Amino acid sequence: MKIFKHAVLNLVRKPTKAIMILVIMILVFSLVFTGIIIQNSISSSRVFIRTHLGAVVQYEQDWEKAMQDQIGEDEYAKMQISRETAIDIGKDARVRNTYLIENSYAMAQGLKSASQQGGIIVYETDISGEKIRSDENEVVYLNLSGSENLIPIEFEIGKLTLSSGRYFSQEELENGDRVVIISEEFAAINSLNLGDSISLETYNMAKMDCTIVGIYSGAAQFTEDNFFTTSAMIREINSFEPYPMEGYSAVYFMLNDPLDVDSFIADSTEKLPSKYTKLAANNNEYKNLTKPLDLMELITNILIWVIFAAGAMIIIAVVTIFIRDRKFEIGLLLSTGQNKLKIAGQFIFEIALITIIAFVLSAGVSQLTSGYVGSWIAENQLTEEKTNPDSSQDIPYYYDYGRMTPELDIESVADEFDVSIDTGTLLNLFLISMGIMVIAAGAPLFIILRYKPREALQD
Repeated sequence: MKIFKHAVLNLVRKPTKAIMILVIMILVFSLVFTGIIIQNSISSSRVFIRTHLGAVVQYEQDWEKAMQDQIGEDEYAKMQISRETAIDIGKDARVRNTYLIENSYAMAQGLKSASQQGGIIVYETDISGEKIRSDENEVVYLNLSGSENLIPIEFEIGKLTLSSGRYFSQEELENGDRVVIISEEFAAINSLNLGDSISLETYNMAKMDCTIVGIYSGAAQFTEDNFFTTSAMIREINSFEPYPMEGYSAVYFMLNDPLDVDSFIADSTEKLPSKYTKLAANNNEYKNLTKPLDLMELITNILIWVIFAAGAMIIIAVVTIFIRDRKFEIGLLLSTGQNKLKIAGQFIFEIALITIIAFVLSAGVSQLTSGYVGSWIAENQLTEEKTNPDSSQDIPYYYDYGRMTPELDIESVADEFDVSIDTGTLLNLFLISMGIMVIAAGAPLFIILRYKPREALQD
């Protein structure tokens, strides 16, 4: 206790060098803390981006790479989306559900298209040979999407919403019942209701009637003529074609946690049958949105380590001078029989007190400065850093029908760029400050343990 009391009294009576150390520590801590807080904010922004982009991973063909390499027929055959591979990958504990999608097309005569480009008009000619429109002969092209899931993935991720009716039953999936879910727009323009029957026609003029069991909302431009049905019905339609269509249009894996996307892709890629197939999860969007964050993180990392290293050396130098100037005091304590470790403990306690005070003041200062820096980053770096979006985003929604990416822009990321200090960050900052204190305290400990009473007093 006497040592601790002596340490406090020494700081009060001779504050000059202690204040010097305190100011240096506050400066170093504040700069390092500000960098750490911004780093944590960048990490949080990445989590926000990945979480917002969803937990859907697509198993798809890499046509761009295949065209560049000009692959042969054997390699092309391996590119086809494999059901066995999809099922195998879907067994991963991180996967909540697997969706194997099959698409097809059909026509419906006497109905009107709800899309701007969803249908074609059949014309008749009058006696003079001029073409006249016959609304009775209007033909609508319908896009059909089928899966073996009770709820289509578009509804699971909230891309579409079931406004009335129901999804498919297990019995309908197993029996291959001819049931469909249509859009509100298509139902309204054709005065269709739940339970009504629609007559579809394939390209070889085979006809099949299907029943409306659900009506959905949320269709974007060009997608109002999209129908959802069962895989069995899709296969039945495709079997009518002169050249039957086989294989899957898309395969999606819904993960339990969006933050598992990167590790899932890394672990599952080796299961793919060809290097021209891949697992993708909004990769281009994620890279575009995190590109400005990557640059800021690199710069912040460099600054943190430079400031930390330089600051630690300066603190050690000042503390060493602080100890050497009290060499006579150390000699007196040693001559009275004081243990070297206790004397070292006194000096370490003094430095620890200065460190704790510096930590408290630096935490407040860094919160203030990082707030200004964070606002500047959000307003001047993130929102002005306009990266080129993925080309698929410039394509109308009609042609990007398989896309499962929610809309997210860099402005939304900037809005979520939060530089506040949470408990975890505060704990990390405290551990860093204690680490600097240990490095600084090592200097007096090393110096004091070398002293002998007579040598200290003579100097």
